[in-house]
Amino acid sequence: MSVLTNNTIGEAKRKILLDRFEKFTSDIYYTDVNFKSKVYPERRPIDDVLYYSVPELARIPFSDLNSNLFKPLNERSNRTFGPSWSTHWFLLNITVPDEWAGKSVHLIWNSSSEALIFNMKGVPLQGLTGGDGGDKRHEFPLISKAFGGDKYSFYIEMACNGLFGIGGATMISEPDKDRTFELKKCEIAVFDEEAYELLMDFKLIADMAAHLPQDSNRGSQALLTANKIINKCDTRDRSTWGDASKIAKSFLNQHNGDSQHTIYSTGHCHIDVAWLWPYDETKRKCARSWSSQLSIMNKFKDYKFSQSQAQLYEWTKQLYPELYEQIKQKVQEGQFVPVGGSWVEMDGILPSGESMARQFLYGQRFFKKEFGKYCTEFWLPDSFGYSGQLPQIMKLSNIDSFVTQKMSWNNINKFPHSTMHWQGLDGSRVWAHFPPMDNYCSQVHVKDMLFNVSNFKQRGASNISLCLFGFGDGGGGPNYDMLERLTRFEKNIDSVPIAKLSSAKDFFDRLKKEQSGPDHQLEVWHGELYFELHRGCYTSQASTKRGNRFCQVALRNVEILNLMSRSDDLDLSEEWKLLLLNQFHDVLPGSSIGLAYVDAIDYYRTITKNCEDHISTFTNQIKSTCDGNVDLNHLHDHVLTINTCSWDRSQVVEYALPNDSNHNVAQISHDGKALSFVKVQQLGYDFDSQKLCPDQIQLTSTSDFIQIKNQFVRLQINQQSGHINLFDYRMNRWVIENGGNEFQLFEDVPLFWDAWDVEVYHVDKPIRIHDPNVKLEILESGPLRACVKLQIQLTQNSRLTQFIKVHANSSRIDFHTLVDWNHEQHVMLKSKFPTTIYSPHQMASFDAQFGHLQRPTHRNTSWDWSKFEVHCQMWFDLSEFDFGLAILNDCKHGCSVLNNEMSISLLRSPKSPDVNCDMGHHEFTYSLYSHEGNLQSGNVIQEAYQLNYPLICKTASGNSYGKDSLFDLSAHSVVIDAVKRAEDDRRSVVVRLYESFGGRVDHVVLGVSKLILGQVKRVCRVNILEEELEELEFQDQHVDLGVFGAFQIQSIKFEFE
Repeated sequence: MSVLTNNTIGEAKRKILLDRFEKFTSDIYYTDVNFKSKVYPERRPIDDVLYYSVPELARIPFSDLNSNLFKPLNERSNRTFGPSWSTHWFLLNITVPDEWAGKSVHLIWNSSSEALIFNMKGVPLQGLTGGDGGDKRHEFPLISKAFGGDKYSFYIEMACNGLFGIGGATMISEPDKDRTFELKKCEIAVFDEEAYELLMDFKLIADMAAHLPQDSNRGSQALLTANKIINKCDTRDRSTWGDASKIAKSFLNQHNGDSQHTIYSTGHCHIDVAWLWPYDETKRKCARSWSSQLSIMNKFKDYKFSQSQAQLYEWTKQLYPELYEQIKQKVQEGQFVPVGGSWVEMDGILPSGESMARQFLYGQRFFKKEFGKYCTEFWLPDSFGYSGQLPQIMKLSNIDSFVTQKMSWNNINKFPHSTMHWQGLDGSRVWAHFPPMDNYCSQVHVKDMLFNVSNFKQRGASNISLCLFGFGDGGGGPNYDMLERLTRFEKNIDSVPIAKLSSAKDFFDRLKKEQSGPDHQLEVWHGELYFELHRGCYTSQASTKRGNRFCQVALRNVEILNLMSRSDDLDLSEEWKLLLLNQFHDVLPGSSIGLAYVDAIDYYRTITKNCEDHISTFTNQIKSTCDGNVDLNHLHDHVLTINTCSWDRSQVVEYALPNDSNHNVAQISHDGKALSFVKVQQLGYDFDSQKLCPDQIQLTSTSDFIQIKNQFVRLQINQQSGHINLFDYRMNRWVIENGGNEFQLFEDVPLFWDAWDVEVYHVDKPIRIHDPNVKLEILESGPLRACVKLQIQLTQNSRLTQFIKVHANSSRIDFHTLVDWNHEQHVMLKSKFPTTIYSPHQMASFDAQFGHLQRPTHRNTSWDWSKFEVHCQMWFDLSEFDFGLAILNDCKHGCSVLNNEMSISLLRSPKSPDVNCDMGHHEFTYSLYSHEGNLQSGNVIQEAYQLNYPLICKTASGNSYGKDSLFDLSAHSVVIDAVKRAEDDRRSVVVRLYESFGGRVDHVVLGVSKLILGQVKRVCRVNILEEELEELEFQDQHVDLGVFGAFQIQSIKFEFE
């Protein structure tokens, strides 16, 4: 008797046996005699193959194929195709050999790339993934029982890219544009179902032997059982396989006790809308991935596949209508499960609050229209942080549950929960689950199942968890092997967690029932989910972030002006959807390849051009509406000023003058534009907005400083360094006295994720400014505005020009900045402001969606110092009890506050996956704003809006006169963030408001302009999806909105006669 067959198991014996098991199922070793070779015992090449290489990297649909362009494949000298991103079509004509009658037959295709099989009518049948990696998908079932002589014809579309694009040295390296892909296999093969079943049993038992505790009885039993199977199974004698299978079944039929953990397992195919490939490739990835899942569903009737992102469904509906109808049928049958509720899986921190609302508005409405129901869980497994307002936005979008796994990537602190309640800034709560396998593309091997249980952090409080299985990021989804493993785990194999094929909703329904008792034990996480990695994504691809912010502003303005001008209905859904698409969690953060940004910037240009045209049209419409309203006391030319903010504004504005204007001008700017001081009411327009400014700018210059002052502040600009000092007259104190606006360069080399990460050590390695001596030039000296031009050579190749502007009536100081950022490699640019402000609680405030939050300015614990680089929306603020300083921005998100030092991150220069990331010309503005009191009483929020939403000004002739306002809002702390036409009734108007200070407000009253909007018929409170919640009383053109809680969002719908 061999020593290996006795029951004494030592480490040497265990290692030998495990190696033996691996060789028994290997794709590489002993394939002539091992059992893996028996799954496909007979193969035949396909000889009748035609091909067509599409020119110029075009992606043509099936309907555009021309059979006359196809050539015989055997005429090629080789079977290598390229270059990267090219497309090649194949026509396969297959005849099954007569001797294969009664056998199951598969098509085997390996083009080392992604591919998609079509039937002869152009309907996608299944995706194929080439290569020899674990995510390969080479097999396509032809027939389960051949007659012999069966004939088939298929088209295959070969895409010259892998599942993860065409990266060079590493997956995220700059794309290799000249890659080629070899057609390695084009054949049919006999599929032996009995061999496959035994192989799957054996591999599962061998995995248990490898991964169960070595000192456990069950682990030893698995080791000996797997060895018995090999000894019993003669691969050359089929008659031995039955006895080997009985040994396997006897082992697998031993069950767990009642306390075993249950893993709710849902198929998933994470498809990045763009990442290491452009948008157009994603459209094909959908067809490849989803057709594959439909074929698996036909075999595994209990299998449920979860898929998010309405945008992907819409693309599939447009491009693959027959496939889409099959998906709709599977949705009705409960196997294909739409999840998420959003238009795309957007970034969770960079879009505005209104953009997040529109993600759910368009996403949920799509799912309801197409599939008859809303999604009940928000599905965002791969975003780089999550806003603390998402729970409220979710609840207002009919979603009460949340799934992500990204927090498991934290590189400093381990997130403490797997299942919890997540409470937002306003107090809204949702169920939240972070799958403890710590990924969204599990392959559900034994080791994954065991890790799931050991890593589950709510042991004792809950006994269930969720698993997302299937190849992902580049699509793909589950394969047959994964389903075979899970169906075995469902049978309750002793010592392995129980699997349950399910959906995310099934999991949350069970969780709610489990936690329904009075002693439920789930904990609550309050506020944002700050992600301790990928902090560089607040800054990378600056042009994309600028495009996003400016398009958000433009779309809001157009919607307001459409109503203000009393124009016909305007549908902006296509522009909104383009913006929402670009907010995908690898596009807006800056972590995609260059090709993706060619598309993104083009979409921003389209949105911007359309919005500019609309704004011009609506502005002229307002002028024409008021033509003939002559005021004999105001016969001179007017300035039509439009205010899209929900408070009255008094500001210095800049606007272009027509050549023949007789307009009264207080100051001409350095570039020939008019400067005026205006006052205009909230959400309104005024043709006579020009007023006399109560204050004037004073500017003086010495050899040391250029000094600018108004009634609020005194700004000093150092003539040599360009650094600034700032004195506030109201508080009689210096705000900055040691040189602010100091440009800093740092070596920016992360550990791996180049475009994604800024690491904590970057501040330890500053880079010397090439020429620290600046050039200053006074361009304007008042009376309404002073402007100083600053120029500095940052590096040998990069130069910064800045226009520092101070206005007569504000303490805000604008730094309008132009940077030519050229040939930089792994360099980061920041501007630093050392302040005199001491926050006794060591906290700073940061703007977020529909609210704000506080973060520590100290580094006491690892949770504190992990926030060495953080994000904001339009501002961040450091305040004492009665005074503070805010830094505002018009398109920057990265920032930091350490003790009393504030910094804003301006530019980066990573080299992968886009080697040209951020190279070129940049334009942006950031501002200093010192204020009395705290940020609320100091109007920080309003000032940030005013920077981002400048007054719209246009000269008008003297025969145009009038003013009006859409709405009149009573509460200073409540902000109207959106005014839009209702989705279903375009005569109705939806107003979205939120409480911005972080406190309760009683009796918020909203007045409505009868002149502009007409007679109100009915008012009701609605959710984000514009479903009615309750009717409100409307009287004398006003509605009492009742109480606003801290950071509460309310949407109000007005119906008009």
